Amino acid sequence: MLSEILADERVETRKDVEAAFATFNDVRHDRGNWLPQASQHIGNCYEWLAGGIGQDFGKIESEINTRNGVIADVDVADMCKQARIGLKRRLSGSKM
Repeated sequence: MLSEILADERVETRKDVEAAFATFNDVRHDRGNWLPQASQHIGNCYEWLAGGIGQDFGKIESEINTRNGVIADVDVADMCKQARIGLKRRLSGSKM
C-alpha cells in the first residue's frame, strides 16, 4: 500500500512524501497496533494463559477464530482506496 501511495503522480515534493507517509500511517496505525496484541492473545489462548479464557476449549476456539478472522479478512483493496482518498484530501489541503 505504501508503494502505491508513493507512486501517486501527485507526490512530487518532500512535503508530498511527508503527506504520503502520514496518510499511510492514518490507514494502517490502528491495525498495526492491534495485530501484535491479537497475536499475543491467540498465543496465550493456546497456552491457557489468556485471562477469562482458561482451559475452556469453546472460549479458546471462539477467541482464536474471532481474531484470526480480523487478521485474514482484511480488504487490502479498500485500504488502498481509502489511502488514495486520504492522500488526495491531504495534498489538496497542502497546496491551497
